[in-house]
Amino acid sequence: MTAIPLDQFDAVLGSTSTEISSVALGGRVLSTSDEWFAPASSLLKVGPAPSLKGQFGPKGALFDGWETRRHNPTYDWVILRLGPNAGGRLIGFDVDTANFIGNEAPEISIHALTLTPEEEASTGNALAENDARWETLVPVSPCGPSQRHLFKLEADKQQKVYTHVKLHMIPDGGIARFRVYGVIPPPPVGQGDGEQIDATNSALNVLDLAHCLNGGRIVFTDDQHFGAGSNILLPGRGKDMGDGWETRRSRGKGHFNWAIIKL
Repeated sequence: MTAIPLDQFDAVLGSTSTEISSVALGGRVLSTSDEWFAPASSLLKVGPAPSLKGQFGPKGALFDGWETRRHNPTYDWVILRLGPNAGGRLIGFDVDTANFIGNEAPEISIHALTLTPEEEASTGNALAENDARWETLVPVSPCGPSQRHLFKLEADKQQKVYTHVKLHMIPDGGIARFRVYGVIPPPPVGQGDGEQIDATNSALNVLDLAHCLNGGRIVFTDDQHFGAGSNILLPGRGKDMGDGWETRRSRGKGHFNWAIIKL
């Protein structure tokens, strides 16, 4: 595992992988040890965490993120199901403590495992925090207040496909966003997103190869001034113009914009 400077985010993670934990791709929280002050589900929100300074609720100051009680002698934890049905090959992580100052998580560690469809069907949301199959991907690492912490996995760890990730917050505190970056491999037959199944011959199944959850990925756009090119491969319909690809206006003769999609 290597800690990555923030100015290298695009080169190391942003342009080489997909945020496969995002709620936009179906990422979700399965369980958590504690979320007394702020829900763990906020970790997977698409946008950055806004400051809620000066706003208070029944339990005290409000934060957009995951915040636990100050009681835990060991660690708090949250278990996530990644968005792709068949999982993804993990590249790295972004642990963001935005707006948590003095109540941020002092340390974190990150773990992952793989479940087959059959194992997942029998386990459901009851995957145990202490399951022996959890593998440590990021060992205990320090966190600072209100900042992003980027981690890149070693090459040998990037080859395995994982379906679930567990984040430890040591011993407790708050984290605003947690983003898991990886590459989505082509799914096994029958596990593709939106796959049309031919019951008589699986070779005749129909699958959207450009769909991000089926391994499609934008590798280059000539312009994305107003909206990221990767948005055009997201599931469903765009909620507004900001949820699509939008370029600068040009009226030059023969001008066009373009994107390259890796299937």
